[in-house]
Amino acid sequence: MENLVEIQNLKAYYRAFLYGVDREVRAVDDISLTIGRGEVYGVAGESSSGKTTLIKTIAGAIRPPLRVVSGSVKFHFGGGTQDIYAMTPEERMALRWRHLSYIMQGSMNVLNPVRRIRHSFTDFAFRHVKVSKSIFFEKVAAHLQRLKLDPQLLDAYPHELSGGMRQRMTIALATILTPEFIIADEPTTALDVIVQRDVLSMIREIQREMGSSFLFVTHDMGVHAMVSDRIGIVYAGRLVEEAPTAKLFSMPLHPYTQHLVGSLPKIGDPTTRPSAGGTPAEPRHAAGRLPVSPTLPEADGDLLTEGSAHGDRRAATARGMFCSNGRSGLTALLSLSHVTKVYRQGGMLGRRLITAVKDVSFELGEEPEILSIVGESGSGKSTVAAMILGQTEPTEGQLQFAGKTVAIHSRAERKAFMKEVQPVLQNPFEAFNPLKRVDRYLFETARNFSADGKRPDRQQAEKIADAALHHVGLTLEEVKGRFPHELSGGQLQRVAIARALIPEPRLLVADEPVSMVDASLRMAIVNLFGRLKSELGLSIIYITHDLATAYYVSDNIIIMRKGEIVERGRARAVLDDPQHEYSRALKDAVLAADFAAVV
Repeated sequence: MENLVEIQNLKAYYRAFLYGVDREVRAVDDISLTIGRGEVYGVAGESSSGKTTLIKTIAGAIRPPLRVVSGSVKFHFGGGTQDIYAMTPEERMALRWRHLSYIMQGSMNVLNPVRRIRHSFTDFAFRHVKVSKSIFFEKVAAHLQRLKLDPQLLDAYPHELSGGMRQRMTIALATILTPEFIIADEPTTALDVIVQRDVLSMIREIQREMGSSFLFVTHDMGVHAMVSDRIGIVYAGRLVEEAPTAKLFSMPLHPYTQHLVGSLPKIGDPTTRPSAGGTPAEPRHAAGRLPVSPTLPEADGDLLTEGSAHGDRRAATARGMFCSNGRSGLTALLSLSHVTKVYRQGGMLGRRLITAVKDVSFELGEEPEILSIVGESGSGKSTVAAMILGQTEPTEGQLQFAGKTVAIHSRAERKAFMKEVQPVLQNPFEAFNPLKRVDRYLFETARNFSADGKRPDRQQAEKIADAALHHVGLTLEEVKGRFPHELSGGQLQRVAIARALIPEPRLLVADEPVSMVDASLRMAIVNLFGRLKSELGLSIIYITHDLATAYYVSDNIIIMRKGEIVERGRARAVLDDPQHEYSRALKDAVLAADFAAVV
């Protein structure tokens, strides 16, 4: 196969002089790889592994304090060879979008929220074609129709489109000029399983039609199994393993790759999955052997390929699950009876009613259990969570906690309720003020929501915070004095869970808690929920669109569509043999982290 992209010994470091200390982070540390014409090359790795910096260096989009120390990035476009770091800024600008394009993770990072979508096509692509604007938009309309998109959407604003539709539009924008090389950075991370599969099918179809090469970056191994021809594993700034997709899934060599492939749950397989604990490895300045997570065997920094020798791979797994023993027959901890929520949208001249939740009823018994609520965006999952948390009241029906109607009208009522019910948000970075140290949140929660009602002093608050952190596999020493950006996403999500545990609640409401967490840390949080249920007697409502983790950790499951419950029951029974057509569609759309399952 002829190479389109050649990267040789690329080194890109972040260097800064702060507070009298010269700091250096080797984010891309001597990476070499090639991408063939028409090939989809996948890159996998956890947060802070260097994936995003690698993308920036390949595209030539670097800004201080990042700088390329050595190496080359060469493209073979149009029969010639261009080294992106030997080009002028004007030459790089001409190269982009015409030959090298980009699909970003969040569509709203591309589409201007205050301008119609057609303006994005004008801003990004029109200057690269030598035709009139009317002819250009005729081409755009034809391209959208080819991608099964309505050309009338060009006159819409981004917020008027669903998340999946916006992402399809950004893909259309990135491919309108038929570029030879496209970088896709986590293009389906925040999408529901059905929308995700549709978007991935669209990307694969476009790639085959245009014959373009893709650099596809994602932490979801199921996505790689579906779209990637070869996969490179980035760990601590280095490319530690590379192989064709089938080979990587069937015989992973590096310990981190083995963990990625083996840790994710699958519907129908109840085997207990390992968690990656400890502090994630980071590309610090020390050279030589690779830093490793405390839970992974140590490996040296050599690239492992198909021909590398490797030792025994032990898979010490145990059968079993976190199972409820059934209802206790006592008063329900939580009860929703014929709950409906209707939102009114618009003003006096044009008001409409939107039914977000319709006639929903279910109970959580006194005995601890994990209940998953599953459904696509707009199904009503988050509205149910908001009502349970007392953030909004039902339009109709009754919602009770511990036998009392949930109705919060004063600050004192709010405080009393929050001692019993605590939230865990989807994005941990939105749960903390970026300018406030995370330990202060823990201390304040300990002082304001102490379980015995007494306000502890600083020393007692530290003990309470440290005890809560131990439940989630952290210590106060690890987070003390640190700001949110100084912790990984997985660490910060565990801190958020620890904070929720301090009041010793009886119920956690976790709204998509692992959707923004890397694959290597997802199981750490899911396994943590199981331990909290069994060790602390905590009930958890787990809201997710990830059916595999719901199957793995849940006692019971509710599947919602368009505000209504369409199926419910024991989680494994429902997902092993779904009865409703929508439940079957959700299951069929799940991307297994198993190459054999998708070929």
